[in-house]
Amino acid sequence: MGSSAVANEFAPIPFPDGLPCIELPRISLAKLLEGDEAEARQIFDICVSTGFFYLDLTDHPRGQALWKEGCEACRVGMKVLPSLSVEEKVKYKARDRPGVFDTG
Repeated sequence: MGSSAVANEFAPIPFPDGLPCIELPRISLAKLLEGDEAEARQIFDICVSTGFFYLDLTDHPRGQALWKEGCEACRVGMKVLPSLSVEEKVKYKARDRPGVFDTG
C-alpha cells in the first residue's frame, strides 16, 4: 500500500495563495521504528527548537494501519455526530476542565 493509497480520502484542501507559510520537516516513522539514530537526533533537535514536524505514517505498515484507523474514526464521527444534539454530545465529554480541544 503506497502513500497515495493511504492518504487520499482525507487529504487536506489546497492551501490558499498569498498567505505566509513555513516548511515543516518530515520525520519517518519507519526510520524511528528501525532505530535510526540520525532520525532520532533530528526529532530531538526539532522538539527542543520549533517542536513542529510531520510524522510520515505512510512509510511503514504500522503507520499505514494507524492512518486507516484514524480515517475510520473520522468516517464514524462524520456519520454519527451531526445527528446528535449538543446535550447528548456533552454527556460524553472526556474531561471535567476545559482543554485546547474544547473550544469548538
